[in-house]
Amino acid sequence: MAKQSFQLHGATPNETVLFRGKLTKRKLHSLLDLRRRCTVAVEACTGFHDLGRRMLELGHEVRLVPPIYVRPFVKRNKNHATDAEALCEVAQRPTLRFVAVKTAAA
Repeated sequence: MAKQSFQLHGATPNETVLFRGKLTKRKLHSLLDLRRRCTVAVEACTGFHDLGRRMLELGHEVRLVPPIYVRPFVKRNKNHATDAEALCEVAQRPTLRFVAVKTAAA
């Protein structure tokens, strides 16, 4: 995966913000290794599936959200931080269809 930094936005189901920030790929791996199981929502892209498989192996629930579903939830200028916040909100929608993480063979 070419992406080297990630914008995070953690929230509870009632949208109380737990954390916000930017992490390098290495620090993200460390965080996910140490964190208890959680739901991870990411904007679907072709480069995410390797990391998605790793998250699944660690017991996290991975929700890949099609970008077209994220845009309506961005409250102000579109950037990585507002996208991360919007993903938190979108991932909690019970009727949304998520993209499946591809297997290594696919």
